[in-house]
Amino acid sequence: MGGAEYKLAPCATLAHPRALRGVIDEAEREHLTRIYFDRVHDRSSLTYYNLLGHLAREKADGASWDIVERIGARVRAELGEGYTLINDFFSYRAQGLRLFPSWHQDGEYWLADDGTAPAGMACGGFNLWVLLAHERMNYSFDVLEVESNKWMYDALYARQYGLPDASHAPPRPLYRPAEFAQLSRARGLRAFVDAAEPRSPRVTNVPLEAGDALLLRQVELHRTDTHELPPDQWRLALGFMVLRGDTFVRDPNPASPFGDDAARVRLGWPGLLPEFRKGRSVPCVYNRTRVLALDPRMQRPAWLAWLLSDAGLLVAAPPLAAAAVLACVALAAAVRRRRGATRRGRRLDDNGCIGALLPDAHSRRRAE
Repeated sequence: MGGAEYKLAPCATLAHPRALRGVIDEAEREHLTRIYFDRVHDRSSLTYYNLLGHLAREKADGASWDIVERIGARVRAELGEGYTLINDFFSYRAQGLRLFPSWHQDGEYWLADDGTAPAGMACGGFNLWVLLAHERMNYSFDVLEVESNKWMYDALYARQYGLPDASHAPPRPLYRPAEFAQLSRARGLRAFVDAAEPRSPRVTNVPLEAGDALLLRQVELHRTDTHELPPDQWRLALGFMVLRGDTFVRDPNPASPFGDDAARVRLGWPGLLPEFRKGRSVPCVYNRTRVLALDPRMQRPAWLAWLLSDAGLLVAAPPLAAAAVLACVALAAAVRRRRGATRRGRRLDDNGCIGALLPDAHSRRRAE
């Protein structure tokens, strides 16, 4: 697709400030830090929506709601209307712990953005990453800033989109999540640079004080910093993905970390997380009235939510089917022992027992 045919709006996120200072105060930081270490760290298998789940379960915790709403108000005050927080994630970095070690873009911004919105709206998403607490780590993860690496982004945009430079709003991420991971593992940063290019991209770790928020712009490649840490050095942040747009133009990628977690959250607590579907309006995920009205009894045990997920079914279905077969065989043997030899053609229908769990298999056998 040539650049002359591909007329898109400017990328609005490039005009965003690098950081917002003093987004939350000390008491608010301590409150969120306690939630993470008491409720999430080494307890939750989710990356996303741990705070949303806490807000739904702990209905008396008005302080957390006040913080989330204040963060949203700060975004509107600094950047204007039309922004929506669609997820939350705690970002903990310590010795041996790296949340996202591969270079990537967050594809979720493009759920409501195909690059064709009016100027000022297209390519307006960002990751608001609030530093909560740290021990000698008052800086962000690794970022490839556009202004520091314009030559790299210009070349990538020309190759991937047919665009003349990186000032335009791209219609989609540069690569899919699996492709980013493969490229990053195979060649690191050089995967995103032409082989003949002598320059190497410049990595930035943005200085931050506790309570400040990094604004990671929609198009910027990034990863968790990978340098080795001593045991007493660590950093904790709370991130929110922020969309600019009012209607979804794509469905989430179920193979992405976000898509997988979103599906698990919906299975674990029906109604907690609205559906993100192409053609639907972007919902207000962090609506206090809606979330507090949810019935806690609707929350399913974590093991059941996992079992109902695609991963759970993939792992658990074969053992469950095998267990059903063994149980039916054992039952058949017990019946035969009790009743003696049965008449020919009148044996226990162990396939019928399997069919109770797997109706399709039962139906196929009956049809034969």
